[in-house]
Amino acid sequence: MIKKPRADQGKSASEPTSLHPGPKDSSFGPHIDSLATQCLNLKMNELLLDPMNFKFDTSAMIAGLLFGIVGYWLFREGRRRDQSKILWIGVALMIYPYFFESAKATWAVGIALCGAAYSIWSS
Repeated sequence: MIKKPRADQGKSASEPTSLHPGPKDSSFGPHIDSLATQCLNLKMNELLLDPMNFKFDTSAMIAGLLFGIVGYWLFREGRRRDQSKILWIGVALMIYPYFFESAKATWAVGIALCGAAYSIWSS
């Protein structure tokens, strides 16, 4: 049986084992490499966090969750009772928070839709 030599045999400890050059082997110098890395990191942060200019408002998030739960309940009740108006108000309550950025607008539209559902339900 003939043993094949391993790939790392015969190399000294100072030789790099990977094909990717380290910071000392760079042809552009350490200052240019660090500047390029900083620019790349900044660009990645812009691409990941700022494509739609997200702003998180706690009040709007709570309103969206609350009215989404109410909307889901109205949707199920509208379907169970065969009342299409209640069903569609429930759908609207589940979807509309995605289109409003302001907390005041989110609360106002949610209260208005709940009022409409209440007036339809009680009549």
